[in-house]
Amino acid sequence: MSIIEQRISKNKKVFDVHEPDEGHFERFQSKLQELHPETKKVSKKRLMPALIKVAAAAIIFLAASSILFNYPSLFQKSIVNELNGELAELDQYYASRNLQKYQEIETIAGEDVEIQGLKDKAMHKVNRLQDNTEKLQAEYIETNKDERVYSALVTNYRMLSTALDKVIDSMSEIKHKKTSN
Repeated sequence: MSIIEQRISKNKKVFDVHEPDEGHFERFQSKLQELHPETKKVSKKRLMPALIKVAAAAIIFLAASSILFNYPSLFQKSIVNELNGELAELDQYYASRNLQKYQEIETIAGEDVEIQGLKDKAMHKVNRLQDNTEKLQAEYIETNKDERVYSALVTNYRMLSTALDKVIDSMSEIKHKKTSN
């Protein structure tokens, strides 16, 4: 305990004898008001419009998010969305198969420089086939879904799949030769 605290506790009876002068509490309150002016209380009348604005903004945000999430095709124009159902299924089927083949190619290639070179050459040809597919899709839409263009698209999808199979076979063969040496 400090010296001041000891003196106060020893002389407690002396300090507690006298009541403060009249007006002491009022003067104290006025000094407090000067130091800390009272902040205005927010009335319910002012609070309600703010709450309504926040609620309206939240509802608009949720509605927009819901529309974007449930109907992305409204905002993303895609050629595949304009294709008929059969062609869209075909595109999805070959896209999933080709994705598996791309992953297999990446796995086989690994860190081998020679296989990476073969992969790069093959992927250049694959990219050209993919460009042809996109052009054929656009032409299919322009020609009002001509059957000949549809057949060319199917053929192109098959060629792309076959090309990826050949790349996988070539890379596997090279890798096998290297491991057997």
